[in-house]
Order: sequence, then C-alpha cells, then structure tokens
Amino acid sequence: MGHSASSPSATSGSCAESVTMPQMGINGFGRIGRLTLRAAMENPCVTIVAVNDPFVDLDYMRYLLTYDSVHNRFNGVVSAKKENGEEYLVVNGLQVRIFHEKDPAYIPWGSVGADYVCESTGVFCDKERASRHLQGGCKKVIISAFPKDSTPMFVVGVNHEKYTPDMQVVSNATSAANCLAPLAKVINDNFGIAEGLMTTVHAMTATQLTVDGPCRGGKDWRGGRCASQNISPSSTGIAKAVGKVIPALSGKMHGMAFRVPTPDVSVVDMTCRLDKPASMDDIFAAIKKAEEGPMKGVLGWTDQEVVSTDFVTCPLSSIFDISACIALNDKFVKLVSWFDNEWGYSNRLVDLAIYMAHVDGIIPPPAVIQSIKDAAPVGSNQLQGPAGAALRKKGQQAAAPPEPAQPPPQVPSVPLEPVQQRPQVPPEPVAQPPKDTFPDGKDAVPGMFSARFDGGIIEHKFRHVHKILKEHNFPVLMVDADVGDDFGKATTKYLNKIEKEKGVLICVCTAHYAEKTSSPFCSFKELQFALDYSLDVLPLKVADVYPPQPPGGPDHQYDKDYEAESVIKMVFRPNLAYKDCRDLDEMQIARVIADKLLKKKTMPRQGSGHG
Repeated sequence: MGHSASSPSATSGSCAESVTMPQMGINGFGRIGRLTLRAAMENPCVTIVAVNDPFVDLDYMRYLLTYDSVHNRFNGVVSAKKENGEEYLVVNGLQVRIFHEKDPAYIPWGSVGADYVCESTGVFCDKERASRHLQGGCKKVIISAFPKDSTPMFVVGVNHEKYTPDMQVVSNATSAANCLAPLAKVINDNFGIAEGLMTTVHAMTATQLTVDGPCRGGKDWRGGRCASQNISPSSTGIAKAVGKVIPALSGKMHGMAFRVPTPDVSVVDMTCRLDKPASMDDIFAAIKKAEEGPMKGVLGWTDQEVVSTDFVTCPLSSIFDISACIALNDKFVKLVSWFDNEWGYSNRLVDLAIYMAHVDGIIPPPAVIQSIKDAAPVGSNQLQGPAGAALRKKGQQAAAPPEPAQPPPQVPSVPLEPVQQRPQVPPEPVAQPPKDTFPDGKDAVPGMFSARFDGGIIEHKFRHVHKILKEHNFPVLMVDADVGDDFGKATTKYLNKIEKEKGVLICVCTAHYAEKTSSPFCSFKELQFALDYSLDVLPLKVADVYPPQPPGGPDHQYDKDYEAESVIKMVFRPNLAYKDCRDLDEMQIARVIADKLLKKKTMPRQGSGHG
C-alpha cells in the first residue's frame, strides 16, 4: 500500500516509459534521519543515495539502522563497506554513500546525484543555513523541523500543492502539525472554526534529559527534568504552524504540549468552537469523505478502543479517534487524533520529496506514482497492532503475519515498465590543491585558536581550517572549554606552552564585533590573559553569520543586542590590526595561518602583551 502525495484525478494507470526516481540525501542520522531512510526503502518512487553525519562512524550507522527499540529490527540486510577510501552502507543491496562533514557546504551531494536533501540535524533550520547544502550540488533542501524564518512550510494533504519549482529550501513542518493540520482543514472547510485551543500529548524525544539536569538554553526549566518520570508541560509551535499552512486559521488557534514518558506515538486534542452547527455524525462523515478522497494515505480514522502503542509504525499523519471525541453542544467540540510522531512524519517527508520531484519535472504525475506504489509488494508500509483493521479500510492491504508461510505475492494494479534509476554521472571534481602545494608545518611554531565557539557555521568553518592545518603537520590546537568553565581554567596550560615555544594565538572575530568595538572582550577574562602572557596574536576578521541568533554562552556587555550568531571569545591586544578574511575560503584562511606560523619561527620574540 502507498500514500497519496496529491489528489489528482485518475489518469491512465499504465506507465508507458521507464520512470526516473528522485534521488535523496539525508543529513543527520538521528531518529528522523534513520526512519526517513527506512521509509524511502519501502517506497519504490524514491532512492536514497547518501547519508551525512559527522558524529557517527560507518559501523555505528549500520548498527543504528539495523536495530531500533521502537520500530524493531530493520526488515532486510544492512552491511558496511569501504572501497577506495569511500564508505557505503549497503541496504538490501543498495549502496548508500556515507559522508562525515560538519559544514553542509562541504557535503558532495552532487557527486552522488542527490537532488533532494532531508536536513534532519535540527541545526540548519533556516533558509540561509540550509542553503549551504546547495553548494554541495543538491537541488532542493527539505528541513524536518519548524523553520526559524519565513522558509515555505508544507503539510502533505493540506497545502503541498502550493510548492513551486523556484523554491529551493522548504520545511516539512513538524509531526504534530502534520497531525493537526489535516484535521483542522477538514473541520474548517466543512463547518468553519471560529476559534480553538489544542493540546499535544507528545512522546519523549531526544531533546529531553534522562535525569534531572540543566535545560538547553537555560529557559525551559521543566524541560530539564527527567523525561521517563514526569509529565512535563511545554510550549509548542503547532498552532502557529497550522496558521501558516492554513492562512484562514491564522490567529484563531493556540495551544500547548505535555511531554509524557512514552517512547513514541502522540495525540492531539483540538477543542474548538464551530461557525456552523454539526453533530458528531456530521463530523465523522466529513472525515471519511476526506480520507477516501484528497487525504487518502494522510488522514485515517478508527472506531476501536485503541491506545498509543497500537499506532506504532502507522504511516498515516493523523488518525481520527471517533470514540474519544465529545461535544458540549453542536458548536463546541473536542476532537482527538493520533499520530506516530516518528514513522508517520518520515513517510510524509518522503512523500513531499516525491511531489516536489513531480512539480520539478523529474518524475511523472502523482497518479502514475500511485500506480507504482500499488504494484509494490503487499505488506510494505503496513500498519501494526489492533488498530490495523480499522485503519486499513478503503483499499489498504491487510497486515501480513510476522512470519508468513509463503512470500507475499506481487499485486500490480496496472502493467508497468521497470522502474529505473538515473545513471549517476559524477560531476567534475571540486578543485583542491594537491597536498604538496600546501606548506609543511613540521618546522612551524605552535598555534592555538582562542575562540570558544557555540556550534554555529563559524565553528564548522574553523574546525575545517584546523583539520587542514593538522593534515599538513602544523602544531595547532583548538581547545574546547567545558560548559560553564571559564577561558583561563580550560586553556592556561596551553597558553603557557604557546608562550614558552614562542607560538601564536589565532583570534577569530566576526566583522560585526570587530567593527563595533576596538576591544570586544567577553566575560572570560581574556583581556587579563592577553596582558599576562607575551603572546604573538593573529586576529582574523570573518564574515558575519545571519539570521541573528542569541548566543549560547553567558551574557556580557557586547552581547545585549544578540546581533551575532554565537559569542566569539577572543584574546585581543590593542594596536593590532585584523587580517580581513571575510572573502577567503577555508583553504585560503589556512594558508594565512600557515604563513604566520612558519614566518614566526625565524622572527625574534615580540614584546609583551601590552602591545
């Protein structure tokens, strides 16, 4: 069985020509990244060609994809392969290229033919950051989160048809929005929603803590409490998301969430006042009509006495629970709908990529896509648990037993030509200087980066610079201070070493801070250390990173306007000019630093830190 990514009128069911499938890449191999790969493997209309994660090695990727505490062991064979310096996950015979880049701009999506990239790290959630994937050769990026800016947001079955080919970065909204929006659209289209409040009872996610501890950002104190022992009230952007995908409801809804100690499956409770009177039978009839028509494969319903575990691995976005709904009168109702916040959402992300590929002219119309899905083996994307019988009505296939006596038959709805992948034509390699053209640093003085970064694009850039220097034998350090630690405590021993060996302190500052003040000190006493040590300093001015984000470190006097993405902690001596690196790439910046470290070896020791 498959999912409708659109609601086109029925066309000829045959596909006279071979079908070209869109090829996807995944950035971030967390919950959504792994389940998107699983969902894509069960969908014959898309192919995963690459996965990028800088923090998970190849063998660990194989393990994480094979085993899952919620969705059980992967239905197939996963192996790891290394060949000619390249890494692959081999999934049911399909070779998926593996990369380990921190900066999206350096992921070579184009080399493997990845047209669409699922951005599922939770880090690059705005257009500017996500657009860095385009530098790697992909054509479109789908953010698996609520965007932090005005990036176009789509919920399949609700507003996906507003996608246009000129959009390069889009959002698949959130799992809760994918549940509420279809329900809200049906109710608003048929009866009108005057106003409403909603509550999401949401399963635990990786952002919560296993034991009590400091919360991220220091604001959501409840979010820092043990996830497995507490029901925690939380804020949610679901109402705002619904207002964006259904403009008629903008400003009419608000809501909150409760995080509960279950591993998967969540539920939305929408309490609303209707414009037109409606009985529960009227509402159910409208839900059934949508489920059989424009929202087939997205919206479902059940009249069974089900609980949350019955919806684990349900591929639908929203399952209306008839028996759980109540009405105070014919204009004031409480409606309940379930969703697997992992599996259902991952399937919609794949569906959105397929629909985008149709609009972009890569694959045939959705009616042909559906015929291909119908030809897939019975049992693919099947619903597990007691709710299956109710939710697999209207043409959906019944679930096969866990161990069928015989392999399930192929049931094509129409004769189809074989689905073929596009041949992967490797693009022209990115020109990089051979290693021997970069100076060797075995005779250089040591250097240390003075910045304490907060995980933004600047950090990714300079970690790559650091990597280039280390690969060419330069004795450079990038010290990570522990959270809550001060600069001196984390780096004093290294400063002593740098001073003793006549080394160089490499300071990094965004153009905004460099031009805003001649002494952009922070609260970690860098000024005092600059005065206490006779250090040569190489200050680098780098491009600002926008849109602005609040810093992750403690506040200080130059952070009050929050105009930089992260706090750049630097040691600065007066009367020392910045080396402007705003227009330089990582390799060029590395050369600037290399030149300084090599020249310093032959130079006399400089004066004190007082400048």
